[in-house]
Amino acid sequence: MRTGAGTQRRRVWPLLLAAALAASPFAGAASPTIEQFSYMKSLKEAEARAEVPAVFAQLEVMEPARRAAFATERRDLFERVRTMRSLSGDATGAARASAWIDIGDRMPAAYATQSGEALAAATPEDAIEAIVREARKRRIVILNEAHHVPQGRVFAGKLARELRKIGYSYLAAEAFANDIPRHPKAVSRFMGFYVMEPMYAGFVRSAMQDGWSFVGYDHVADSAVQREIGAARNIVENIFARDPQARVFMYVGYGHASKQQVARKDGWKSVATLLREQLGTDPLTVDQVVMQGRGDARVDHPQYRAAVERFAPSKPIVLKAAAGGHVTVGLRPRSHDMQVVHPDETMQGPHGRPLWMERQAGLRPHPVPAGLLPASGRRLIQAFHVADGEGAVPADMVMVEAGKREPSLMLPEGQFRFAYEE
Repeated sequence: MRTGAGTQRRRVWPLLLAAALAASPFAGAASPTIEQFSYMKSLKEAEARAEVPAVFAQLEVMEPARRAAFATERRDLFERVRTMRSLSGDATGAARASAWIDIGDRMPAAYATQSGEALAAATPEDAIEAIVREARKRRIVILNEAHHVPQGRVFAGKLARELRKIGYSYLAAEAFANDIPRHPKAVSRFMGFYVMEPMYAGFVRSAMQDGWSFVGYDHVADSAVQREIGAARNIVENIFARDPQARVFMYVGYGHASKQQVARKDGWKSVATLLREQLGTDPLTVDQVVMQGRGDARVDHPQYRAAVERFAPSKPIVLKAAAGGHVTVGLRPRSHDMQVVHPDETMQGPHGRPLWMERQAGLRPHPVPAGLLPASGRRLIQAFHVADGEGAVPADMVMVEAGKREPSLMLPEGQFRFAYEE
């Protein structure tokens, strides 16, 4: 990384952060140091191994059955690409890689079998207002995310601010390193792998300002069953054993928020289920993975498209069922109490970035400093908060290419220093 702020000192990542990296799509690589890790290098390696973007053009013209099979063969490679594109500030590029994963997984065919009857009598509610209203009666709120979709972290940050106002005080995130300080002084890469993504860092920064107590709980294990057991044990021991009246906001990936009546055939129970059993309290579980735009109409859930067309939301909503409770789509019945429907704002605005960055995150466009534009090739431009020191996470990043119009950096209020990787 080139920057006017000097070279960062070499420092080895904490053990559990390195373990989290090993559990990421980059398993098998040597545990890096802060100095060694490069967004650009990791991105280029992922794209080269997957033969991206050339392979996407090939997929577009393949016969459908062969295309799905080929995408399945490349699933792990595409997952690496979407992870690094997301981490490097390219939500649009991450969505494109993810679309091919969904096509390979034959998700559009699965969606087609699901009924949209429940939407017919549903009425929309502001998502945060509805979640907070129900959270007043609970001790644990669990919200999930798709790890390559930064938009979900913007919503998580807004929800966290409102939950803090009603007495929730512990923020437990799957992405956090287990040794994360309860009250960190600054956002840094040491906090966890996904925290290195700018919107996640923004979520963490906001939570720090609001006085949350941070808790890392994820458990590295040889099996999915043991991972959930270890995660639940960590939550109980690190929070509820010390503070029996604790109120906790958990931010998890995908199915960890799903409540079950019985274990799967392999014995797997989600951390949400285990906490309900062990603590005798029913967590409020909220999905935000299914009902969101994916940047490609072929892999959008058809009921998402129907909901967006019917309700035209300008902010995240949940759908209240006529008979009580809330409508959920594409999920096992009663596994989630609510489901967030995000506005369809994945398309790029006039500044070359997704619309949600301005409309939902409240960020403002900032031109890339002319002196950082490349004379040839690609360059990853980064903006850092001036006050952030060692291990700083960019407030935003954009990829620029010589001879092409550069997208804008999207930044909050504040003062920034700029750097680049190439």
